[in-house]
Amino acid sequence: MVSSLKVMVVEDDETVLEELRDTIESAGHTVLALTTAESALSSFLDWSPDFVVTDINLPGLGGGDFARFAAKANGRVSFILISGSSSSIEVEGARPDAVHLTALVKPFKPRDLVSLFGEVDGEAEPT
Repeated sequence: MVSSLKVMVVEDDETVLEELRDTIESAGHTVLALTTAESALSSFLDWSPDFVVTDINLPGLGGGDFARFAAKANGRVSFILISGSSSSIEVEGARPDAVHLTALVKPFKPRDLVSLFGEVDGEAEPT
């Protein structure tokens, strides 16, 4: 079982953001929920998350760009990119400067997201 983690969630759709926050908190993790990549960047170093879950298609600075900036600042953080479009994920993953990350296409099951915390962290979640 994965111990409690600090998870930063960046999603511009407030309904989806609340659903993600509720899902992650119900799994026992602490969540900082933000609606823009710019606000996430300004909180990133001070909050020092274990994981970042970010939508790719954010207004202004996109989720992929945010992940690259954040990874340069702290390379130990794991990133999970989410998008309603598998092509957005493919394009982001093909960038030469892409951050090593995991991706999910919306809609996904809450269990699929929470199980990634264990997989990326090196522990297998029970099925």
